[in-house]
Amino acid sequence: MIEPVNPETDERLAARSARGDLRAYEELVARHQRLILRIVWARGAWSQEDAEDLTQETFVRAWEHLDTYDPSRPFKAWIARIAGNLAIDRHRADSRRPRTTDIEDMEATLATSGPGPAAATIQNEQQRELLSRLRELPDHYRQVIVLRFLEELSYEEISELLDLPMGSVKTRIFRGREMLRQRLRPDIVEGEAR
Repeated sequence: MIEPVNPETDERLAARSARGDLRAYEELVARHQRLILRIVWARGAWSQEDAEDLTQETFVRAWEHLDTYDPSRPFKAWIARIAGNLAIDRHRADSRRPRTTDIEDMEATLATSGPGPAAATIQNEQQRELLSRLRELPDHYRQVIVLRFLEELSYEEISELLDLPMGSVKTRIFRGREMLRQRLRPDIVEGEAR
């Protein structure tokens, strides 16, 4: 498939969407669906079903409130903030209900595909372990780790998406990586302490 030479920006697609152009909005959904899925998962959606529901709810809410979007700001940051707020609200509402972690289902949704079957099996085990340990991190660390290393966003983009100062983003990423590293390799950390 040949990509257009000058694809439309998110902001222009949002403007067209606000005028009722469903195709433009479908393009925005296609561009940002994976990001939103990862954001809501990182903010506390414990199962694939929860993450998918919150992702859909995010896009519905964004569609309903396109008239409040400020095109001088990145669309990605605006919709990410909606997703984060919805995830926090859902997490608060569900905090009294017992939850189960559905790592295997989320792994299939969040992970990237790997090469051949043997390598894919090893990679899947590593990803399952990583996602399991990632789930153990406090929300504010898990979120920046997901955005930085799974979504490969820059520090500036994360700062904008989360409305955090750059220093806070860097600190959270550093501390989150350290906590994750300790959880992934506790035998090494214990050996170093001796």
